[in-house]
Amino acid sequence: MGFPFESLRDFLRYLEEKKDLVRVKGEVDKKWEIAYIAKELHKKQGPAVLYENIKGHPDWRLADHVLGTYQRCFATLNSSRDTVFNDYIKRTSKLVPPQLVDEAPFMEVVQKGDEVDLTKIPVPTWGEHDSGPYITCGVLVNRDPESGSLNMAIYRMQAKDKNRTGVFIHMPKHVAYILANYEKRNEVMPMAVAIGCDPLTLLCCESPVPFGVSEMDVWGALAGTPLKAVRCQTNDLLVPASAEIVLEGFVDPKEREEEGPFGEFPGYYSGVYNSNVFHVERLLMRKDAIYQGMSVGRPPTEGMIIEGLMQCLEAVKYLRESIPQVRAIRVLGTSSIQCVMSLDKKVRYPGLARRAGNALWTSHCGRAFKNIIVVDDDIDIYNDNDIWWAMATRFQGDRDLVVIPETLGVLLDPSERSSLKGEVREVWDSVTCRTILDCTQPLPPFDEGYKRGVVDQPEEVKKRVLSRWKKLGLP
Repeated sequence: MGFPFESLRDFLRYLEEKKDLVRVKGEVDKKWEIAYIAKELHKKQGPAVLYENIKGHPDWRLADHVLGTYQRCFATLNSSRDTVFNDYIKRTSKLVPPQLVDEAPFMEVVQKGDEVDLTKIPVPTWGEHDSGPYITCGVLVNRDPESGSLNMAIYRMQAKDKNRTGVFIHMPKHVAYILANYEKRNEVMPMAVAIGCDPLTLLCCESPVPFGVSEMDVWGALAGTPLKAVRCQTNDLLVPASAEIVLEGFVDPKEREEEGPFGEFPGYYSGVYNSNVFHVERLLMRKDAIYQGMSVGRPPTEGMIIEGLMQCLEAVKYLRESIPQVRAIRVLGTSSIQCVMSLDKKVRYPGLARRAGNALWTSHCGRAFKNIIVVDDDIDIYNDNDIWWAMATRFQGDRDLVVIPETLGVLLDPSERSSLKGEVREVWDSVTCRTILDCTQPLPPFDEGYKRGVVDQPEEVKKRVLSRWKKLGLP
């Protein structure tokens, strides 16, 4: 059992073998309790969870915090922290389309029309002031009517009643362009939602690939083998055969309803929006289906980790085509809004940090970053103390700060405009101020203060102490 993991169950078995999964047999409430447990687990870099006793849903199991650490994401990609950027660029150089299969385990139970009842599924309520239970780990599948390309992505979906959910669609997300193309044709948009997919599918859904590139093809490239996919029963969409649950239905571009508030990725509640509505016409699932949740809200969260990682992988791939000195990027604080970028210290020239930051803003994958902190590659971007040290000792505001006001922002960033609870808003993108903070070491002749070296101990002393660490009684 190992890479590529072909289903959620395969990955859970793998994690259990690695002692990175805990089965919770005591009763838990889907309203807030699961969310709080996830919050505490993130603080401790804790294991994935499989809940086996959910209040009000005795026949269900629920998986959460599945990709809640970078280590589990790297295992899903068959990579490591040191090699993941190079591996991603190399593997995605040639896309691999999905393999169509006729059968899938989720076809065991089929509910049609009035039989559909989403209220029987243990969809959690995450935040205290959320407007209701939210599907946070549903893979939305759409097909562009003009190009025919398939799109997979994860969007928040408020479970409204037996067969309807809200769906938060807004520009410049790809599904918003697809929905607009259906609206031009005066047609409803077919949509499918797959829940409980293999972990690589979730990561691919968060990869900001160019419009028209199918995330299913990216899956095949990263796995080195085609994704097995099944055609839906009510439309021409394909869904991952590994899914535990599949919802089939449509979105009418002209129909809107109030949706929200919801505890979003910046850590604050969104406003109430006139959002689209997903009508579920068919529900298919395994007899013993596992529902999968994903925590959102104040970072760190599982959603931040997977979105941020894939956003940065695609960003580095884009940047290296013109700026090979870019080594790595990591989201900082929260996904989509702030990041730290590492540059090759050995191949530097004046203005490189500003050039790299501006280039990131021109890309689809990096357009949303508000603040970009640029450091040399002797700074560990996964170590917050290293980043603060670089800012404290290498940054001068009058010399190293770039400010660009009045640019396209992130709809859910609360610093951009007020978001009063109860006020219904239309979905649009907002305006922000972008900054580059050049925290790289100054080039000659302004590097005199750095020539004296970084405080450290001799390498032979380090090795000698580490070899005796346990004998010395050190923890």
